Formats: sequence, structure tokens, C-alpha cells
Amino acid sequence: MLNSIKIEFNIVNNKLLLMQINHINPINTINIYTRVSTNVQASDNHNGLDIQLKECKKYFAKTYKKRTKFNILQDIGSSYNYKNKLVQRNKLLRTLQPESTIIIYSISRIGRNTIETMDFLKKVKQKNSVIYSVTDKLFFNKCKLMDKDFYHKVIDSEKSSDLKSIACKKRIQHTKKLG
Repeated sequence: MLNSIKIEFNIVNNKLLLMQINHINPINTINIYTRVSTNVQASDNHNGLDIQLKECKKYFAKTYKKRTKFNILQDIGSSYNYKNKLVQRNKLLRTLQPESTIIIYSISRIGRNTIETMDFLKKVKQKNSVIYSVTDKLFFNKCKLMDKDFYHKVIDSEKSSDLKSIACKKRIQHTKKLG
């Protein structure tokens, strides 16, 4: 059952500002999903799977004080290498219960490109579930204002990811030329 959401607004300089959101997340099931692009990144001390999982668990513990059960799903896959099928992410979509919560480390971890990410968001919305991004401090499918910010972050994330992918491809080409 989706609980009520209390949203407080304030008007400053003729602008409507979101001041505070007091919420109780949908709690049918709680899922933590983390992803890195490569095996090397999986053990990275900055944004590796362990760090992502630790931060998501910290949010879970703070938000759901009376709950102890959640599902953990982790993938290794990038837009550069589509051989990685993101099995756990696809499993999450197949098994997602209505009115559930998905906790992610970053919006950039949902999909490998904008089309894939938008498809994921559409399926989450169809299940009346929500996503919370720990690093972006944003919800998806809570209110239209936040959804708009979430979509903007998806686009920004894609641009950043594309630049990294291009740089990686150029390094690989350069290394091959050197022999």
C-alpha cells in the first residue's frame, strides 16, 4: 500500500520552492540495485560495487528502521560492451512487485544509455513503484517536480557517459596502433 506524502512549499521572490518532503516509501519490497561498467571498476575503492552497496544500505538503515529485509541485485556491464546482459537489472524488472522501492547509488547506474534508462523508468512507473538515487538525493515516481529533475539527471548522466566511452575507445585505438 502506498502511504501518503506530505509536501511543503514556500514562495520566495515569486517562485514556488519545494521545501520539505515527509514521506513513507512504498514498502511491498525493497530492492538495492548497483552496477559498474567493467570488472576493474567492480573493486574500485571510489565507486565500486562494495562502495555503492554500502551507501545504499546506509540509506536503507536510516529510512526503514523497522525493516531488515531487502533484495540486493548487482551487475557489471557498459554501453561499450553489450555482451554484458545486465542479468540482475532485467531480473529486477521481471520480478518487481507493485508499490516497491528501488534504491540505487546513482541515476547513471540504471541503464547503459538514455533509451534503456527511460524504458526502465517506464516499467517502474507501471508498477507504481519508486526509485531513490542515493548520490543524487532524488526520487522517481513520487511527484512531477522530482520526476522532471530525475529526467534531467538521466540526460546529463548520458552525456557524461558518452564522453567517457569516446575517451575509452580512443585509448583502445591508440594502444592498438602502438602494437
